Amino acid sequence: MLLQAIAKFGLPRMVAVQHSTLQELDLYRRTERAAMVRASAKALGRRRHELFLVDDIDLRQMKLRGTLHGRRRTFRVEAMPAELRRRAVIERDHGLEPMALFVGRGGRMPSKQRWEQIFDASHLRSLRISDEHACDLAMPSRLRIHDTRHTFAIYMLQMLTQLILREESERLAASGHAAYLTDHLSRDPLLILQRLLGHRRPSSTPRYLTYIRTTNLLVSQAIAEWNDQDKTYADYAATLVGTGAA
Repeated sequence: MLLQAIAKFGLPRMVAVQHSTLQELDLYRRTERAAMVRASAKALGRRRHELFLVDDIDLRQMKLRGTLHGRRRTFRVEAMPAELRRRAVIERDHGLEPMALFVGRGGRMPSKQRWEQIFDASHLRSLRISDEHACDLAMPSRLRIHDTRHTFAIYMLQMLTQLILREESERLAASGHAAYLTDHLSRDPLLILQRLLGHRRPSSTPRYLTYIRTTNLLVSQAIAEWNDQDKTYADYAATLVGTGAA
């Protein structure tokens, strides 16, 4: 999925979601989300005049067409800012339904402030459960949403490095010679990570190297258990160099 307006610095980037994650999201969509959507249909109906009422979804070009403030408008999905995404709804049999996956009170996509509140509440709940059950877990006293970006960067850098070292070893065993300089440059884990993170300056990415030695084992175990798929995010990320999709 291509993002731009809601990505860091508004730079276009491709986002991948693994199949097991989509399965878990589908369970939420059919249960908790469905209940919230039906409960908020009337509230959205009362605010119809300020919403972006979508009546045409072009999946091939990823465009939405509909009515906003009495005018016909067309938007590319990746170019839609967060506030416009919060206003996007579609007419269903039970009334207006938000197009956002995650729905808050009133039927609209949670705001940035609300997401931070939800994240903080989840962190505190994790700390409480850990204390109640005497779990041997290393949980920081304060955790920010942005910290998950650092965790992703550390894990991805480790996985990409291992992947490329393994490929180089296999290349040597098969051909007897190392990769050419251009191969090393195009497959540089730091360059791939820079594109995935959307860093404008190459100097920003190497700072993550300082975190690798202190990465908590718990983080690696938790991410490894995301799913049982053979293909990892590192495998996917490595292919982005050839497709130019990062």
